[in-house]
Amino acid sequence: VAAWELYKITGDREWLQSSYEIIQNTLEDDYKTIRAENGLYKGESSFLDWREQTYPKWMSNMDIAESMNLGTNVVHYQANRVLEKMANILGEDATKFAERAENIKNAINELLWQEDKGYYAQYMYGRKYMNLSHRFEALGESLAVIFDVADDEKAQRIISESPVTTYGVTSIYPQIPGIPPYHNNG
Repeated sequence: VAAWELYKITGDREWLQSSYEIIQNTLEDDYKTIRAENGLYKGESSFLDWREQTYPKWMSNMDIAESMNLGTNVVHYQANRVLEKMANILGEDATKFAERAENIKNAINELLWQEDKGYYAQYMYGRKYMNLSHRFEALGESLAVIFDVADDEKAQRIISESPVTTYGVTSIYPQIPGIPPYHNNG
C-alpha cells in the first residue's frame, strides 16, 4: 500500500516495476500458504501484537496464527487492489488480483460482519470449529471504511456504532477483563 502511494507521488516507473515484482511474489506466497478455504487469510493482527492484551490467554501461537483477523484481511484486500492497479499501468494481466481482492472482500463481509453490532468482528478463531471474536478492532474497522471493504451503509454503521470510551476509541473493545489495556488505554 505504501509502495503504491510513493509511486503516485513520484511517478517513478522503475520503482513501480520493482515494487510490483516484490508485492506479486509476496501475495503469491500468501495465497498459497495462508489463504483459508473460506476465502479469508490466516494470521495475527497487523498491529495487536501484545498478545496477552488482545488475545485470550488460552490461545497459543498456533491458534493466533490460524486465526483470521479483520485488519489483516483488509490489508490483504488492499494489497491485491494495489497490485491490480500496478499491473494495469505496467500492461500486465490484472484479472487474478482483482478477483482475489473481490473474494477477500466478500469473505470479510459474509463472515465477519455483525449486523446486530453494526461493525465487523475482530477475528475468527478456533481449531476445527471457527468462532467469531465479537470484539471491535479499531484499526481493522477504520481500514475497512477507508479501503471500501464496507459499503456506504456499513461504513455509516461502523462510524456511528463504534464503541467510544471516556478517552476515545480503544484498540479493541471491550478490553479483556483482568488484563492491562493495550498501550495503556492510548
